[in-house]
Amino acid sequence: MNKMILTAGAMALAATVMVKAGDVRAEDGKCDADKSTWKTQEQLRQQLETRGWNVKNIKVEDGCFEAYALTAEGKRIEAYFNPATLEVVKVKDED
Repeated sequence: MNKMILTAGAMALAATVMVKAGDVRAEDGKCDADKSTWKTQEQLRQQLETRGWNVKNIKVEDGCFEAYALTAEGKRIEAYFNPATLEVVKVKDED
């Protein structure tokens, strides 16, 4: 049940942040975007906090933004985002 809720939440988040990706690829949880197209980590933080997430940390991992956060429902997660579009690439349940 928890994974279903998390998956639904990640899908909803992905649907709300989709932007035309152009030639940006996100395969197997990795991102491949030219750094000149990247948005800032602060923009991602603001986007997640607007959705009720309590962001603990954001860093760059394998070319993606990796965010550690508590969702609005209180679930600890590790989520990867395309830095050019802020689109969800992969979500790991930390609980």
